[in-house]
Amino acid sequence: FFLGAYGFICATNIKPDDIMYNTLPLYHSLGGWVCVTYSLLGGCTTVLRKKFSATNFWKDCIKYRCTGFSYVGELCRFLLAQPLNDNDRKHSIRFCAGNGLRQNIWTPFVERFNISQIYEFYAATESNAYFFNLDSHPGACGFY
Repeated sequence: FFLGAYGFICATNIKPDDIMYNTLPLYHSLGGWVCVTYSLLGGCTTVLRKKFSATNFWKDCIKYRCTGFSYVGELCRFLLAQPLNDNDRKHSIRFCAGNGLRQNIWTPFVERFNISQIYEFYAATESNAYFFNLDSHPGACGFY
């Protein structure tokens, strides 16, 4: 548990002054393990939202001065599908980490929301290894 979490902390370069935004369910390994251990082991603050809301996502990130968030599956596509808004670039998000960001969504997402670093990974809860894309190259590629 701790070794895996430490890997995510090192890969994403979490610092104590970071503020993570977590809209994922706590029963999911990314929401309840990785994002929470950013605080427990990395010393940063984690803002928990009970339920994902595409319309309130950037408002919350601005309100709580978040610097990063975790995503899974189609979360980024849902954000990209929202109408253009002034909040799209007013946030202080510098990175996001997760899995399932499709290659055709990656570049439009980065350009619209000005996210400088995306850490895409592939893992399984029952696995003893995972792959990380540490250089923000669009697509689900990475290092073992």
